[in-house]
Amino acid sequence: MLNSKPKEESLESCSPSELRGLLSTANERIALLQWQVDQLTRAMYGRKSERFVPTPGPTLPGFGETEIKRDASQPEVSKPAPGPKRKRNRPLLTSKGRFPENLPREDGGKIEVAESERPCPDCGTTRVPFSEEISERLVHRRKSSLVVLQYRREVCRCPQCKDSVIKSPAPKSPIPGVQVESSVLAHILSEKFEFGIPFYRVEERLKQSGFPVTRTTLCEYQQATYKLLKPLESLLIESIKSDHYTHADESKWNVHRNDRKSGKKRYLQSWCWILVGASGNVLVKYSEARTKDSFWRIFGSYVGTVICDGEDHYDYFKTVNKTNLGRCNAHARRKFEESLQVDKTNAAIFLRGYGAIYRREAYIKRLQKFARDNNLEAISPEKIISLRRRSLVIMEHLKSLALQIIPRNIPTSPIVRASKYFIRYFDELSRFCTSPFLPIDNNTAERMIRKFVIGRKAWMFSSSEEGAHASALLYSLVLTCINNGISAYDYLNDVINQIGVQGNTNYAELLPLAWKAKSVAPQ
Repeated sequence: MLNSKPKEESLESCSPSELRGLLSTANERIALLQWQVDQLTRAMYGRKSERFVPTPGPTLPGFGETEIKRDASQPEVSKPAPGPKRKRNRPLLTSKGRFPENLPREDGGKIEVAESERPCPDCGTTRVPFSEEISERLVHRRKSSLVVLQYRREVCRCPQCKDSVIKSPAPKSPIPGVQVESSVLAHILSEKFEFGIPFYRVEERLKQSGFPVTRTTLCEYQQATYKLLKPLESLLIESIKSDHYTHADESKWNVHRNDRKSGKKRYLQSWCWILVGASGNVLVKYSEARTKDSFWRIFGSYVGTVICDGEDHYDYFKTVNKTNLGRCNAHARRKFEESLQVDKTNAAIFLRGYGAIYRREAYIKRLQKFARDNNLEAISPEKIISLRRRSLVIMEHLKSLALQIIPRNIPTSPIVRASKYFIRYFDELSRFCTSPFLPIDNNTAERMIRKFVIGRKAWMFSSSEEGAHASALLYSLVLTCINNGISAYDYLNDVINQIGVQGNTNYAELLPLAWKAKSVAPQ
């Protein structure tokens, strides 16, 4: 019935009931053909888990085809033998522990055997050198990229006891068992955390330089460096807590962690907190969630002023910690900019008022910069407060205007929401007018968190919570260097070498600001 096709000339002589039967048959055939097309489409272009894999047996129903039988005269094609398992790329290409021959070599100097170890333990005769052994370490040079540094290790033996042989120790590496020096680790970390280049692109760039290394190895380098630098984190937090004011902001962070409901690992939304102290230190802190007490758990014992936006967790911090808050005027100004298209007249008044306030702040900064550049006496706090009193008059005028706008407009309009925000936080928005040291907005934290957001767009997520904590500390050190005009590469290179190779445990002098003061101090 399905395969029968009526002739066109016979349709005119068919009765209505016969025509309805033919139409029903045609609809059935169309539905079958559509099902076949869907199956073929899924088999050819569907997802890998849904594709149709042909196996010996009957074909799809409705195709009218039979199973193709193999000709007995043709030899049976055997399946190819499975190839060897792919080996993981390692930093060292050969079993001899040598780097690729195309990398340039430099002489790293001679390492001699210590005088206390030269006497032969059997007869007491001084062992003399008879050969040298080469140890290689990978070094990063800014101009010539990667260079293999060859250290000539002295090998000595006793002239009388031929079997008594000793050689000088191999050069120490920051990471035990890894033949790379601190300059390579500093280069890899500055690529990601300073310039926002993800590890899969760092991997390709290192391959182009002649050093094949995998992303897994780069992540292991990051975790090993984090263990070296972890003691600096607590000192960095204490230094920020000692400042009289601190900028605070937060951003999203997707991390592969355990789901509390299902118990399985998923990429769940976490949070990154960024704190910028008045002295210039920057702290990036990983947090699993953003609740009303999450900021208090990180920064609970702080007694200074926190410059922030209007989120609830800062209100909770103010209530529990009994401290002052300074709200960000850039956030308040931005809300009036958003309402400019709806109520141009009133919004323009607020924007002109904020324009005058910000011009006065720019004038104060120019005075301070002129005094620093010409070695003059710094502008006095009384002078700053006298200039900011004029800004306070403007803000009080804007507050009276906001009180008039609210009852005259729709409660859900953008200008009313901006006015309510301005009135609710007026005391905290205007706190900078009564203090010569507080900033007018939170743009310092916004600029610092921009590096994290740009990098997050490239690497998108962290594969583990341990990796998130490591990234947070490395971001803290790199952003502190950027905020204070320090080369992140030079800082990481020197600090990793001091802790991992020289064994320096005076961590207070290894913080970025202390390191900068020591490096520029006259010798």
